[in-house]
Amino acid sequence: MQIEAEKLKESEDKFRTMFQNHNAVMFLIDPLTNRIVDANISACKFYRYSHQQLCSMKIEDIFIFETELEYNLLKKTITDNQHKTIYKHKLGDGSIRMVEVDSSPLETKKDRFFFSIMYDVTEKKKAEDALIESYEFNESLLQTIPLGMQIVDEQGQILFLNSKLRDELGIDSVGKFCWEVFCDSKKRCENCPLDSSFKFGVTTITETNGLLNGRFFQIYHTGMMYDKKRALLEIFHDVTAIKNAEKVAEENSTRLTLATIAGGIGVWDYDIVNDKLLWDDQMFSIYGINESEFSASNSIWQKLMK
Repeated sequence: MQIEAEKLKESEDKFRTMFQNHNAVMFLIDPLTNRIVDANISACKFYRYSHQQLCSMKIEDIFIFETELEYNLLKKTITDNQHKTIYKHKLGDGSIRMVEVDSSPLETKKDRFFFSIMYDVTEKKKAEDALIESYEFNESLLQTIPLGMQIVDEQGQILFLNSKLRDELGIDSVGKFCWEVFCDSKKRCENCPLDSSFKFGVTTITETNGLLNGRFFQIYHTGMMYDKKRALLEIFHDVTAIKNAEKVAEENSTRLTLATIAGGIGVWDYDIVNDKLLWDDQMFSIYGINESEFSASNSIWQKLMK
């Protein structure tokens, strides 16, 4: 019995030495009263209180509970032997730090304590919050841009669709290859930028037809990193209506040219400000004038008309 008692005392002495001299902030807490039974030197330095002051306090004197729910969660953590939790702690100088508390039960022959190690995670939490805020802003920005937008990896697999494309294509399109979703031929585009080595932050523009049931798109491609992968951000501008209008205009221009030739009619415009005439080829043919010899002034034409 004496040997066992000596071993127990030796073990307790070792723990006491480790507890007092460890660089980590440590508490022994009475789980029944929430009273701080003991605090090590590092705890006194971190919380800006003397050992006597800390041992006269309860954990709720240090923890900042913004709601009753947070307090109840802490009580549950202690009574249910849960481990890591993060709370705001108020230091003796009035400053506020975010502290992660890692707790475990510690029993002696006489008493039962909660052994808690405190980690200052203030800067880490600030960095995480800033990262989350940045991610949420970027996500919101990507979702609200009125043009269709996707992000694909180097193999052409869709990693992200903004709400405009997701509504049109369906969320199940994520994970598929872009040509399977966009190209009417279900084949990779001939001018696909993935075939060349794209650069981060550099934007290239391609025009591709035969997409999404015969539509014509102007596509902006920008190299980027997404979810730790080399990726390509693609913004889709539907120019189908513009291309159709250009085609109609070109066809009408061709018809007009054929009609003026057949009818022996010339077409001209007059620039009033610069007193300059703009003739088509038929006008030069009608008047028998070489274009290189024509001064293009209205006064010359007036003389020709007489």
